[in-house]
Amino acid sequence: MKNIFVLLTACCLLNISQVQAQTNLALDFDGVNDRVLFSGPGGFISDYTFEFWIKNTDFAVADGNFDRILSVAPDSRYQISKSATGDIHVRTDNQTNNHDNLTNIGVGTWVHVAIVRAGAVLTVYKNGVFATTRNIGTNSLQMGSSALGANFNSEFATMQLDEFRFWVVARTQAQILATMNSSLGSTPGLLSNYNFNNPAATAGGSNAGLTTLTDVVGGLNGTLGNFALSGATSNWVCGAPALGGCAAIPTLSEWGLILLSLLSLAVLAAVVFMVSTQRALVPAGTAASAVPAAFVRSMPLNMSVLARVLLYLLPLTVAGFIAVHYFIGTNGALDFTGTVVSAVIVGYIAHLVISKGRAT
Repeated sequence: MKNIFVLLTACCLLNISQVQAQTNLALDFDGVNDRVLFSGPGGFISDYTFEFWIKNTDFAVADGNFDRILSVAPDSRYQISKSATGDIHVRTDNQTNNHDNLTNIGVGTWVHVAIVRAGAVLTVYKNGVFATTRNIGTNSLQMGSSALGANFNSEFATMQLDEFRFWVVARTQAQILATMNSSLGSTPGLLSNYNFNNPAATAGGSNAGLTTLTDVVGGLNGTLGNFALSGATSNWVCGAPALGGCAAIPTLSEWGLILLSLLSLAVLAAVVFMVSTQRALVPAGTAASAVPAAFVRSMPLNMSVLARVLLYLLPLTVAGFIAVHYFIGTNGALDFTGTVVSAVIVGYIAHLVISKGRAT
């Protein structure tokens, strides 16, 4: 019995990692109609830097030739986009100054991109490494209202986005490398910073109503539009690993919180039945030392004991499932079925614990 208890405890400890605090979040854009709209600071800006972590989740583009990562009014004159092959594209003036194939972000991997303008030169860095440079002329950037993940009402992006920053200075490669893997607060030259770390959101959980993307520096908060806010897509999700840890909502396929609850209930059931049940699997009055160890190990399934274990364990398990559903998010019918099946399995483990405890 001691060995079984140690095993249960170890399993519980292994699953505690499933419930750690959500510390580093991002947004998943589904490429259908997800977008974030926010007001721009206004005015014209000469030198600037855009920085962001991005994970391209699909090469396909919804419409046109590009998915839009950022669009800036008026007339979407400034855009940062990704192509159907994962290439980053920048338009710096309405239809007249387009710059293709600046760097490639691939698919399925978090990549840091920095786009720097200094005078008439546009420089792009990928993961802090120089990628390319282009001459873009002298037109200043006019910062009106803006959209993340869309060209406002079209060209919706399929991606995940984290730590989006807008600087009104041209950052150097050394400066980019120094801060790309950390979250920033108020910093000279940093006009807006969207770190996506909504303290009320759960990665992959039920996040209905959490529709504000906070600018932690400039106060130009964004508003989420059309996000499902539930599940692994079109929702708050785990962010770029380089920026810190994150635990997605536990599911039955990961055994997470539900298994932790079941194991705890199994131990509780074992204690209750070892104290309250009078039926013995060996003749009454037999000394424990007289029972062969081989007999103890080969005891058959006692359906009466198992039925009584499940009688208590299943209702408690269902109650636990409802509690988890209420506190950490939406669960489906498959999760509920998995919970009940798990209860039967753990009930059998409890039966073995009880039976062995009474026979020894």
